[in-house]
Amino acid sequence: MPELPIERLQVAIGSVAAAQTAFDITLEFVKQRRAFGKPIGALQPGCSELREQSGGQMGVGIEAAQ
Repeated sequence: MPELPIERLQVAIGSVAAAQTAFDITLEFVKQRRAFGKPIGALQPGCSELREQSGGQMGVGIEAAQ
């Protein structure tokens, strides 16, 4: 039972790393992918949220978890 806190910490670290990686990959994809001559980030409302979060709340949330 004494190793339980360490295991929880390892799971948390892995989760934060996975969240950061997924966010970075998604952000790069949205910047590079083009449709109708524009980046998809400029076309879809959900992507505008992603743009805002890249410097806003989601980025801060991942940083805070780190």
